[in-house]
Amino acid sequence: MSKPIPMSRRFGILATTVGILLLSGSADAQRSVQPLVDGMQDSSPKVREKLVEALGEIGGPDAVAALIVALKDESRQVRREAADALGELNDRAAVPGLIEALKDDSREVRREAADALGDIGDPSAIDGLIVALSDASREVRYEAVDALGDIGGEA
Repeated sequence: MSKPIPMSRRFGILATTVGILLLSGSADAQRSVQPLVDGMQDSSPKVREKLVEALGEIGGPDAVAALIVALKDESRQVRREAADALGELNDRAAVPGLIEALKDDSREVRREAADALGDIGDPSAIDGLIVALSDASREVRYEAVDALGDIGGEA
């Protein structure tokens, strides 16, 4: 008799399966969002990070909503990956959460949030990015300048 697969391993397998579906162009990937969202409750930060990556590849309103929630995850890596994915998805619904992420304790999360806001290009992010120009991290300040330039070029 075989042992049951631990929950964290199951979600890792599910995230890999979603990746395969995406590579094959299958419409079934969109239906895989809810199990991935459910998996975000896993205790392993590595599993949650992989799930965020998969959600970022799938996209769509449900994935964006889950990624916005992931911006508040306890793991710095998960929050950073969520900000990156939201920038790639280019969905304006993420702007308020990304503006809030500019205040994150992690410099890496703040940097990714600034970069994502530049990718999205929504002028409502300008005030938050101006505040980020005073960030203690040079990398965050650089991304804020770059994001403001991206937004200014579109406005």
